Amino acid sequence: MPEILADVYKKGILAGHFSRTDDGATAYTYASTYLETNSKPLSPTLPLSTDSYRREGGALPPFFTGLLPEGRRLTGLRKHLKTSADDELGMLIAVGEDTVGDVQIVSPNTQPAQLVIPDAGELIQSEDFQTITFSELINRHSMIDPAAIPGVQDKVSGKMLTLPLRSSEDFYLLKISPPEYPQVVENESFFLKAASRIHASPQVVSHRLVHDATGRSGILIRRFDRYIDEHGIAHRLAAEDACQLSNRYPSDKYLLTAEQCSEALLTQVFSPRIAAPEVFRQFVYAWLTGNGDLHAKNLSIVENRKGQYELSPIYDIPSTAPYGDKSMALLLSGKKDGLSRRRFLTFAHNIGVSSRVAEHVLEEVLTGTEHLAEQAREELPFDSHRMKELLKVLKNRRRSLL
Repeated sequence: MPEILADVYKKGILAGHFSRTDDGATAYTYASTYLETNSKPLSPTLPLSTDSYRREGGALPPFFTGLLPEGRRLTGLRKHLKTSADDELGMLIAVGEDTVGDVQIVSPNTQPAQLVIPDAGELIQSEDFQTITFSELINRHSMIDPAAIPGVQDKVSGKMLTLPLRSSEDFYLLKISPPEYPQVVENESFFLKAASRIHASPQVVSHRLVHDATGRSGILIRRFDRYIDEHGIAHRLAAEDACQLSNRYPSDKYLLTAEQCSEALLTQVFSPRIAAPEVFRQFVYAWLTGNGDLHAKNLSIVENRKGQYELSPIYDIPSTAPYGDKSMALLLSGKKDGLSRRRFLTFAHNIGVSSRVAEHVLEEVLTGTEHLAEQAREELPFDSHRMKELLKVLKNRRRSLL
């Protein structure tokens, strides 16, 4: 009998198991009890089946690998566990009780943790950020402080970092600027606010800037894959990014095209007709704001409270132009730079957006960002060189779409 390595739960229900096969492969198999209840699959890429999903050499199916943290968080996790990079399952078990979405991965015969709203004494009130340091919070999560080593921007899962504004806001992500990307949290906050001001723009994640006792800045973002109902019970919502939906590993997040990502998202949402213009809008906004990091893991769908998939709120949208990254993350109509209005209209057509609707979206975004350069100059704390680079991109990109 295969050795059971881990149990997998969806919305608190046992969905299946990871096991080691006789030839050393790792296999995920749905539990017979889960199949008998006509439950939803973990992912569209893992349809319900009595067959196993096998991977060789310690790898996992892309859906599961996509649940692992990236960048510094992954490096810190690997060092903390003293394990190798190919031990994906071992690392996933370590963080698997609180992954993005509604799937949990735990050791065999272990009951997964339920979402619990912290008692009042456990809450970190908004003003408490001024009495602690973000380094302390990072150490609590067994992570490496972003100020200590180079790398990419981290997201610190902040379930316990709750702001008691209302009962629906109890699960957050705290993002902190690493030294190689100065003021990136102020940067992201600025462009999130700008996105929320655009008429008919899709939902933007709820966020706010916070500062710790040393004055270090962070951005606190409410998780869109969690909610608390009217009875005070916390729930997980399914969520997947375009990389997972395309059955591709995180390392491929820059290799997919904008068209492929759009298709992956729109195939799964409840109303593609409504969602397609919003996907188009996200790419237009990324181009206009110099965001070169709209890759396949920064485009997602999330389950709503009716159990239907819709586009997730917009997230992870700082401008990368001040840091020297001025091309788009994904090929769009065959190009990553030098994009034009005509090329965007071609892209819109390719993802099912009519020319009339596409023209309307373009005008809305152009109108909503008309004063963005002036606002950036007034509000963002960049040095003169970074500000000059940003303003140049904002002005040139705007001209390219007029």
